[in-house]
Amino acid sequence: MDKGKKVADAADIAVDASEMAEADPDTITAEDIVRISAAIAALVDPTGIAGTIAAYTYPKCSKIT
Repeated sequence: MDKGKKVADAADIAVDASEMAEADPDTITAEDIVRISAAIAALVDPTGIAGTIAAYTYPKCSKIT
C-alpha cells in the first residue's frame, strides 16, 4: 500500500473517532463502535478483513431515524 494513502486513511479514521468522542452518547450505536474499531484495526491488518468489516458495518435502515 502506498505510504501516502495509508497516512490519509489514518487521518480519516482519526477524524471519525474524534467526531464519535464528541457525539452525544445516546446517539452512538453498537455499529458505530464496531465500525470505528475495525477501521483502526485495518491500519495494521495485512489481510484486509478488518477493512471489509469497517466498510459494511452500518445500522439497518429501520434503525435510522
